[in-house]
Order: sequence, then structure tokens, then C-alpha cells
Amino acid sequence: ALASLFSAAQLLHRMPSMTLEAVYTFFNKMKLCDLPNSKAKLVHLAGNTSIEEALKTLGEYGIHGAPVTNDAHRVVGFTDYLDILAYLLAAPDMTAAFQDNVLLTVEKSGRDPLVLTAGDTKASMAVRVFAEGVQRIPTTGADGSIQGVLTQADMLRHFATNCDSNADLSAAAHSHLSQLHFDDKPLITVTADLTALECFQKIIANRIHSVPVLDGSGRLLAVVDATCLKGFEASTFTLLNLPVMEFLSKAAPQALTPAVVKQQDPFSEVVTKISAKGIHRVFLVDTDGKPLGVVTGTDVFRHIAHGLMLHAKGD
Repeated sequence: ALASLFSAAQLLHRMPSMTLEAVYTFFNKMKLCDLPNSKAKLVHLAGNTSIEEALKTLGEYGIHGAPVTNDAHRVVGFTDYLDILAYLLAAPDMTAAFQDNVLLTVEKSGRDPLVLTAGDTKASMAVRVFAEGVQRIPTTGADGSIQGVLTQADMLRHFATNCDSNADLSAAAHSHLSQLHFDDKPLITVTADLTALECFQKIIANRIHSVPVLDGSGRLLAVVDATCLKGFEASTFTLLNLPVMEFLSKAAPQALTPAVVKQQDPFSEVVTKISAKGIHRVFLVDTDGKPLGVVTGTDVFRHIAHGLMLHAKGD
């Protein structure tokens, strides 16, 4: 679905190859285990845990997704609030479905494939995986156990913190967004007169991760994504029937101030905002606040992955 939105070949040729190869070199010199990751919040959900209990666990740890294990205690996939909501909405009886095993949400989704990777693998491999739309990579130790979960934001944070001290990285980071044509991607939007449930249904139906909410003039008001469901439990799902702006003000006020950039901003602005806030996207807006496009972590890694392809051709 991500590839269908915009051809990677179209998107990636705009940044000079020299700067992209510098980014390749930076990541190729380190291993995944060298990168800061979400080890402190590593939580597993047993596949036979009920959806209701899984929601409580996610809320307790303040996360919006977690690895799911089967009866043999092997990780078989990830689930998050969007996967769970999609499963519940498709169930004949939503109330009864809260007692279903959470493993079923993984089997039904397939939205975020599992990519288990040894911690001593070169970090450049993760660039390729993230460029395909995967948002998190569990890293394993020598015994096959999960040692941590590396996210797109984790890796971009490491890139951002090294830009000032690395001239080559700095050159890559300071390409202007107007040169990269992120506004060429079709943008699926919703209007503020919809309910929160209708917004999430649009996300699920289009197999995307978020939708921007626009006012009557087309200006950006808010963003709806999986993080807006963080902390939800069976007893609070009725809030989804509220108008979307009322829902966000009650359940996810941070979504009322989506991160934005403008065409004259440098590429580093995207990297900094995604990594500093741990978010998945920033919106490219014009001077009137109307969205021209969206830049995701996946887009960033597609640019970097292009550098890897150029390097490989030169080897």
C-alpha cells in the first residue's frame, strides 16, 4: 500500500548521491545492538491473553503496541491499538470479541510484519527494513530471545544527534524539503464533522496509519492515529462515537497540535521532529496551514535506503 502511494524511484532520486552514501557509511559502521532502543519498555503479550487484558497491559505500560507470543513462547508478530480496533469492528459481537485471544488480532492484521533481527546485524540492514514500511524491529540475542525493540524514531534520533558533529551527515540533513517533493504523495484526509470511529474506519479501510483532520477551509486541525487510542479499555471504547474533535480533546489532546514543516525547511527539521517527539509523521503545510503532503519515518528511510543502493552499485 505504501509503495502504491508513490514510487520509491520517483521519491529517492532528488537527494545528491554523495550525501546519501555518507548516511549509508554512518549506519554501516555500527550494529543494531549499538543503537539506543526501547529495551526499557519491552513487554510481551501471551497469545492466549484476552483482548480486554491486553488493552489493560498496554495502558499500564503506556505503550500502543507489543510483541505477541504463541503457545511455544515464540514471538509471532506485533499488535497495537489499530489492529485491535480493526479486529473488534469486524467481529459479529464486539462485546464478546473483547474476550477473544489477542493472537487473533495479529493473524487478522498483517499490517506490521514481524522482522526478528540479531542484535549484531549491521544497522544499515534496518534502514532497508524501515524503508519497506516496517515501523519496529525486535532485536535478538545469541539465544534467540528478544533483547529490545528498535523503532524508526529510535534510529532517527541517533542520526539527528550526530548530524552536528559529522559534516557529511549535516550535508545530507540540510537538503530543502522543496527539493524532495513530498507534496507529490496523495493525502487521505477527513473533516471535523465525522465521528472518531468514522476516522478510524477510514484509516483501517485504506490500510494507512493516520489521517489529518481538516476544517471547512482545508486547514490542518489535528491528526488521528493509533496513539490517540493509548490507554483505551473495553469500558471506554464508546468514546469513539463522539465527534472527532471532541474525542481528541478528551482522549488525545496532543493530537490537536500535529507536527508541521514547510517547503523551505531543511530535511533535518523532519528528522528532528520525528525523533524528538517519537512520532511517525510530520505534515508539510503551506503558508495558510493547508496540508500539501505528509512526511513519514518510512519516507525518510526510503531516502537513506537509496544511498545504500547507490553504494551497492559502486562496490
